[in-house]
Amino acid sequence: DVRCWVTDERAACYVWLIDVGLGGARVQMAAPPDVGDEVAVRFRPRANDAEVQAVGTVVWRSAGFRGRGGVIGVQFARVEDVPALLAYVEHVA
Repeated sequence: DVRCWVTDERAACYVWLIDVGLGGARVQMAAPPDVGDEVAVRFRPRANDAEVQAVGTVVWRSAGFRGRGGVIGVQFARVEDVPALLAYVEHVA
């Protein structure tokens, strides 16, 4: 499990990165943004790794248990450090 920051037009939230690939990420959070919202995602795969930053669009959203929180799917439009993301994806695969 990796913690990450997700920022939208309303707030920046420290959340759980459930899954990530070169094209996007699945994120669990208490107050998920709406489908269509643009978000920034940033995380450090391991303590000494470079921070990976990406910008994308929420393409799906599911409600959490009893309406509390939920999970979003983010499709990346831009990744700032593709080699760092690729190294992480290859490491966990």
